[in-house]
Amino acid sequence: MTQVDKLLQVARAEIGVAEDPLGSNHIKYNADYYTQKRGYPVDPSGESYAWCMVFVWWCFWQAGLSHLFYDGGMTASCTTLMRWAQREGRFFMGGYKAGDVFLYQFDDDAYSEHTGIYTGQVDAQGRYLVIEGNHNNRVELVARTDSVLWGAFRPAFEVETDTVPDPDTPSAPSAAAAGIDLPTVAYGDRSEVVRAMQILLIGRGFPCGFCAADGEYGPDTRAALKRFQERRGLTVDAICGPATWRKLLGINT
Repeated sequence: MTQVDKLLQVARAEIGVAEDPLGSNHIKYNADYYTQKRGYPVDPSGESYAWCMVFVWWCFWQAGLSHLFYDGGMTASCTTLMRWAQREGRFFMGGYKAGDVFLYQFDDDAYSEHTGIYTGQVDAQGRYLVIEGNHNNRVELVARTDSVLWGAFRPAFEVETDTVPDPDTPSAPSAAAAGIDLPTVAYGDRSEVVRAMQILLIGRGFPCGFCAADGEYGPDTRAALKRFQERRGLTVDAICGPATWRKLLGINT
């Protein structure tokens, strides 16, 4: 089971869970969140404890994926998560995937008001199907359109690449056999080689920010490359040299 599957399995199991009494914000997700945050039992209720983002945190926590939410931290604020995701190059405004954390804007201010976990599915009208906490005071599967969707935080889910190869698919050749040149790419570079590196990073689940594969090695691409290097056991220096290229290309020699 992939990390996305684990997250969605937890979230789907909660559909229908409601506040008691309705309108109180008294619900298990708040109790767990504030107990974990403060280090002692808390059972909050009242207007100060809106819990849509708390529910998202709770699903990551229950799935054993807390490290993928807010860099392992805790927040109950949609705006805080959104701004952090923007700084980290993990905020997207299109091309949504299952497991993305949707962030909504229902008015014209600078704040995000609501959130939910995208299932990766759409309904017959093409609306996104999203599992949301604190929707009508309960967890519900909601159909949403782009008109209220600001964008999405995409967690750095592991990409399932270590699978048994299809017998009809040739194995990846060595760099020498394929005639591949592996130039060193560093921060500030601009070239088609940078764009190729970005495409590979994005394909392996490490998005490079708003501009995606634009051929410019800026802060978002640097953050993505460092995350890739860390996850693959490489030297985390934000330089794409031969060892990093081999991991990106799936070359084992």
